[in-house]
Amino acid sequence: MNTISIAPRDADVPSRFSNPFATCWTRPGALTPILPDGLSIEDLVERLRSNAWRGEIVGPHGSGKSTLLAALAPVARSAAGGELTIIDGLDEASWLSRRLLVRPKCRLLATTHVGAGLPTLCRMAPALDQLRELYQRLTTDRENSTTLADAYDHYDRCQGNIREVWFALYLLHERRSRGAGGASVSCLQRRSRGRAVRLTPTQEAT
Repeated sequence: MNTISIAPRDADVPSRFSNPFATCWTRPGALTPILPDGLSIEDLVERLRSNAWRGEIVGPHGSGKSTLLAALAPVARSAAGGELTIIDGLDEASWLSRRLLVRPKCRLLATTHVGAGLPTLCRMAPALDQLRELYQRLTTDRENSTTLADAYDHYDRCQGNIREVWFALYLLHERRSRGAGGASVSCLQRRSRGRAVRLTPTQEAT
Protein backbone atom coordinates (compact mmCIF):
# COMPACT_ATOMS: atom_id res chain seq x y z
CA MET A 1 0.00 0.00 0.00
CA ASN A 2 1.32 3.41 -0.93
CA THR A 3 1.66 5.94 1.84
CA ILE A 4 0.51 9.49 1.14
CA SER A 5 2.12 12.18 3.28
CA ILE A 6 0.42 15.54 3.69
CA ALA A 7 2.42 18.68 4.36
CA PRO A 8 1.12 21.75 6.20
CA ARG A 9 -1.14 23.91 4.06
CA ASP A 10 1.37 26.72 3.51
CA ALA A 11 3.89 24.20 2.16
CA ASP A 12 1.33 22.09 0.31
CA VAL A 13 0.72 24.52 -2.54
CA PRO A 14 3.86 24.98 -4.66
CA SER A 15 4.79 28.45 -5.81
CA ARG A 16 4.87 28.68 -9.59
CA PHE A 17 7.69 31.19 -9.31
CA SER A 18 9.88 28.75 -7.38
CA ASN A 19 9.70 26.01 -10.01
CA PRO A 20 11.48 26.60 -13.35
CA PHE A 21 9.08 24.20 -15.10
CA ALA A 22 5.81 25.81 -13.96
CA THR A 23 3.38 26.61 -16.74
CA CYS A 24 3.96 30.35 -16.29
CA TRP A 25 7.42 29.69 -17.78
CA THR A 26 6.63 26.91 -20.27
CA ARG A 27 3.22 27.82 -21.73
CA PRO A 28 2.96 29.05 -25.35
CA GLY A 29 4.08 32.66 -25.47
CA ALA A 30 6.42 32.37 -22.48
CA LEU A 31 9.24 30.62 -24.34
CA THR A 32 10.83 31.90 -27.54
CA PRO A 33 10.26 29.20 -30.17
CA ILE A 34 13.10 27.32 -31.82
CA LEU A 35 12.34 27.24 -35.55
CA PRO A 36 13.52 24.43 -37.83
CA ASP A 37 15.87 24.77 -40.81
CA GLY A 38 17.13 28.22 -39.83
CA LEU A 39 13.74 29.81 -40.50
CA SER A 40 12.60 33.05 -38.88
CA ILE A 41 9.19 34.47 -38.02
CA GLU A 42 9.60 36.85 -40.95
CA ASP A 43 10.25 33.90 -43.29
CA LEU A 44 7.01 32.24 -42.19
CA VAL A 45 5.04 35.46 -42.65
CA GLU A 46 6.36 35.69 -46.21
CA ARG A 47 5.35 32.10 -46.84
CA LEU A 48 1.87 32.90 -45.56
CA ARG A 49 1.68 35.96 -47.78
CA SER A 50 2.74 34.00 -50.86
CA ASN A 51 0.05 31.40 -50.11
CA ALA A 52 -2.76 33.98 -49.89
CA TRP A 53 -2.54 33.97 -46.07
CA ARG A 54 -3.19 30.27 -45.70
CA GLY A 55 -0.83 27.88 -43.95
CA GLU A 56 -0.37 25.22 -41.30
CA ILE A 57 2.33 24.29 -38.80
CA VAL A 58 2.57 20.51 -38.64
CA GLY A 59 4.07 18.33 -35.92
CA PRO A 60 3.43 15.77 -33.18
CA HIS A 61 2.28 16.52 -29.64
CA GLY A 62 4.77 18.56 -27.64
CA SER A 63 6.96 19.52 -30.60
CA GLY A 64 6.57 23.31 -30.18
CA LYS A 65 3.69 24.07 -32.56
CA SER A 66 1.69 26.11 -30.05
CA THR A 67 4.78 27.99 -28.89
CA LEU A 68 5.60 28.90 -32.48
CA LEU A 69 1.99 29.87 -33.20
CA ALA A 70 1.94 32.20 -30.17
CA ALA A 71 4.97 34.05 -31.57
CA LEU A 72 3.86 34.01 -35.20
CA ALA A 73 0.17 34.85 -34.87
CA PRO A 74 0.37 38.55 -33.86
CA VAL A 75 3.01 39.32 -36.50
CA ALA A 76 1.11 37.48 -39.22
CA ARG A 77 -2.22 39.03 -38.30
CA SER A 78 -0.73 42.52 -38.38
CA ALA A 79 0.86 41.85 -41.78
CA ALA A 80 -2.45 40.51 -43.07
CA GLY A 81 -4.29 43.65 -42.03
CA GLY A 82 -6.08 41.90 -39.18
CA GLU A 83 -8.01 39.54 -41.43
CA LEU A 84 -6.57 36.20 -40.37
CA THR A 85 -8.18 33.31 -38.49
CA ILE A 86 -5.90 31.59 -35.97
CA ILE A 87 -6.59 28.00 -34.90
CA ASP A 88 -4.39 26.04 -32.49
CA GLY A 89 -5.33 22.41 -33.15
CA LEU A 90 -7.28 22.42 -36.41
CA ASP A 91 -7.47 18.63 -36.46
CA GLU A 92 -9.42 18.75 -33.19
CA ALA A 93 -12.23 20.77 -34.77
CA SER A 94 -15.34 19.07 -36.11
CA TRP A 95 -15.38 17.77 -39.67
CA LEU A 96 -17.79 20.51 -40.74
CA SER A 97 -15.70 23.25 -39.12
CA ARG A 98 -12.55 22.01 -40.83
CA ARG A 99 -14.31 21.88 -44.18
CA LEU A 100 -15.52 25.47 -43.81
CA LEU A 101 -12.16 26.76 -42.56
CA VAL A 102 -9.98 25.22 -45.27
CA ARG A 103 -11.97 26.82 -48.10
CA PRO A 104 -9.66 28.69 -50.48
CA LYS A 105 -11.18 32.08 -49.63
CA CYS A 106 -10.60 31.70 -45.87
CA ARG A 107 -7.42 33.30 -44.53
CA LEU A 108 -6.24 30.74 -42.00
CA LEU A 109 -3.15 30.04 -39.90
CA ALA A 110 -3.37 26.79 -37.95
CA THR A 111 -1.48 24.05 -36.17
CA THR A 112 -2.21 20.40 -36.85
CA HIS A 113 -0.71 17.03 -36.08
CA VAL A 114 -1.08 15.37 -39.47
CA GLY A 115 -1.89 18.13 -41.97
CA ALA A 116 -5.29 19.44 -42.94
CA GLY A 117 -4.81 20.31 -46.61
CA LEU A 118 -3.39 23.80 -46.14
CA PRO A 119 0.01 24.89 -47.48
CA THR A 120 2.66 23.71 -45.01
CA LEU A 121 4.64 26.58 -43.46
CA CYS A 122 6.99 24.31 -41.53
CA ARG A 123 7.17 20.93 -39.83
CA MET A 124 8.07 20.79 -36.16
CA ALA A 125 9.90 17.78 -34.75
CA PRO A 126 11.27 17.41 -31.22
CA ALA A 127 15.02 16.92 -30.89
CA LEU A 128 17.54 16.61 -28.08
CA ASP A 129 19.27 19.83 -29.17
CA GLN A 130 15.97 21.66 -28.85
CA LEU A 131 15.32 20.14 -25.42
CA ARG A 132 18.80 21.09 -24.20
CA GLU A 133 18.49 24.71 -25.30
CA LEU A 134 15.03 25.12 -23.78
CA TYR A 135 16.10 23.43 -20.54
CA GLN A 136 19.03 25.83 -20.22
CA ARG A 137 16.74 28.81 -20.83
CA LEU A 138 14.31 27.64 -18.15
CA THR A 139 16.89 26.85 -15.48
CA THR A 140 19.33 29.75 -15.90
CA ASP A 141 19.20 32.01 -12.82
CA ARG A 142 16.38 29.93 -11.27
CA GLU A 143 16.50 27.49 -8.38
CA ASN A 144 16.58 24.00 -9.88
CA SER A 145 16.90 20.55 -8.33
CA THR A 146 16.90 18.65 -11.65
CA THR A 147 19.68 17.94 -14.13
CA LEU A 148 19.94 17.83 -17.90
CA ALA A 149 20.33 14.05 -17.55
CA ASP A 150 16.88 14.01 -15.91
CA ALA A 151 15.51 15.93 -18.89
CA TYR A 152 17.02 13.44 -21.34
CA ASP A 153 15.65 10.52 -19.34
CA HIS A 154 12.11 11.92 -19.37
CA TYR A 155 12.44 12.84 -23.04
CA ASP A 156 12.83 9.13 -23.77
CA ARG A 157 10.00 8.18 -21.40
CA CYS A 158 7.70 10.79 -22.94
CA GLN A 159 8.61 9.69 -26.48
CA GLY A 160 9.84 13.13 -27.47
CA ASN A 161 6.84 15.07 -26.13
CA ILE A 162 8.64 18.09 -24.67
CA ARG A 163 5.48 19.45 -23.05
CA GLU A 164 5.21 16.22 -21.04
CA VAL A 165 8.90 16.50 -20.15
CA TRP A 166 8.20 19.85 -18.46
CA PHE A 167 5.33 18.30 -16.48
CA ALA A 168 7.62 15.47 -15.36
CA LEU A 169 10.45 17.82 -14.40
CA TYR A 170 8.00 20.07 -12.56
CA LEU A 171 6.98 17.12 -10.38
CA LEU A 172 10.57 15.95 -9.94
CA HIS A 173 11.68 19.41 -8.82
CA GLU A 174 8.80 19.62 -6.34
CA ARG A 175 9.52 16.16 -4.94
CA ARG A 176 13.23 16.84 -4.48
CA SER A 177 12.65 20.32 -3.07
CA ARG A 178 10.09 19.10 -0.54
CA GLY A 179 11.76 15.86 0.44
CA ALA A 180 9.71 13.31 2.34
CA GLY A 181 7.46 15.93 3.92
CA GLY A 182 5.78 17.10 0.72
CA ALA A 183 2.54 16.19 -0.94
CA SER A 184 2.30 13.01 -2.98
CA VAL A 185 3.48 13.03 -6.58
CA SER A 186 0.01 12.11 -7.83
CA CYS A 187 -1.47 15.02 -5.88
CA LEU A 188 1.13 17.40 -7.32
CA GLN A 189 0.45 16.08 -10.82
CA ARG A 190 -3.26 16.83 -10.53
CA ARG A 191 -2.48 20.37 -9.37
CA SER A 192 0.12 21.01 -12.07
CA ARG A 193 -2.19 19.87 -14.85
CA GLY A 194 -5.00 21.95 -13.38
CA ARG A 195 -2.80 25.00 -13.46
CA ALA A 196 -1.81 24.21 -17.03
CA VAL A 197 -5.45 24.32 -18.07
CA ARG A 198 -5.98 27.65 -16.33
CA LEU A 199 -2.79 29.26 -17.59
CA THR A 200 -2.87 28.08 -21.20
CA PRO A 201 -4.08 30.98 -23.41
CA THR A 202 -7.59 30.57 -24.74
CA GLN A 203 -7.64 29.15 -28.27
CA GLU A 204 -8.15 32.06 -30.62
CA ALA A 205 -10.49 31.78 -33.57
CA THR A 206 -12.02 34.79 -35.24
